[in-house]
Amino acid sequence: MNNCMDHKIFLSIGFKKIIIFALNSKKQTLYKKETTTLNSSVFENLHILNHFLNENIFVLEKKLNKFINKINLILDHHDFFSIYLSVKNRSEIKILGIDQINNLLFDSRNQVKKTLGENQIIHMKILKFIIDGKDYFLFPEKTTSNDFSIEVEFICLPKILIKNFKNIFINYQILIDKVLCYNYINTFQSEFNDDFFTIADDILNGLNQNEVFLINKSVKNKGIFEKFFNFFN
Repeated sequence: MNNCMDHKIFLSIGFKKIIIFALNSKKQTLYKKETTTLNSSVFENLHILNHFLNENIFVLEKKLNKFINKINLILDHHDFFSIYLSVKNRSEIKILGIDQINNLLFDSRNQVKKTLGENQIIHMKILKFIIDGKDYFLFPEKTTSNDFSIEVEFICLPKILIKNFKNIFINYQILIDKVLCYNYINTFQSEFNDDFFTIADDILNGLNQNEVFLINKSVKNKGIFEKFFNFFN
């Protein structure tokens, strides 16, 4: 078998159902299986998850003729919580651009990380830009300003929850690629009227123009926000 590179695997875990879903680069459904859960706690359902993975991972690998080494985890859990923060640019600006936004995003992320403790940021999204007292929900191009701030939402989850899932996936030599919030994905379904897992894939590909992704570029550079909004692409 080859490593799975041209497919995405999603595992959705909630209070009533566990679903494994695979789609290819053309967004065609390749595999979908689900099971119901009996308990009200995700922790209590870890043993059900282990049994479910035993039944499906090998079958899915055989169907794809590829090893599964990464999985995207979708969680429906009451321990998700949001932190809201407003950060303001402290220097005088004439023309707003990616550097100014980058600085504010890093500033907001660093402030939140200091207070997170044993929690992890799952989604980071810009709610609005405030430019000279006026609100913008998408960033306007070629904007000049003397007063600029950003309001940001951080969707977070306890690290211990993610660690429990990682420990289970290690038994299958599978790493968690991304963690997504079920309710966050659900907010896009009424707007786009598409399959839930297709929307999840679209979110990973930048469906929300104001969602921010951090990637490491090099050892020397701690990281930059590579993907901001469509107009920067």
